[in-house]
Amino acid sequence: MISKFIGRQKELSLLEDEWNKTNGRLIILYGRQRIGKTRLITEFTSKKNGTFYFAEDTSSHIQINRLQEKITEFTHPALRTSP
Repeated sequence: MISKFIGRQKELSLLEDEWNKTNGRLIILYGRQRIGKTRLITEFTSKKNGTFYFAEDTSSHIQINRLQEKITEFTHPALRTSP
């Protein structure tokens, strides 16, 4: 069961401000475990035309390849490599 998303207006406002600026933006979200980072970014992006990538504890080579795949899926969906 997904609970209602409340609070975090300051963070949502900051993300919205960055989203509305011209040119591209890379926003890196980090912090302690279990404070709602994933929920915040999921909530923010739910009605946006974009993509986000969750980094994992793997080698930099694997990280770069997975990020590249996510960007390709978003910018060129016909080239998608996975089903």
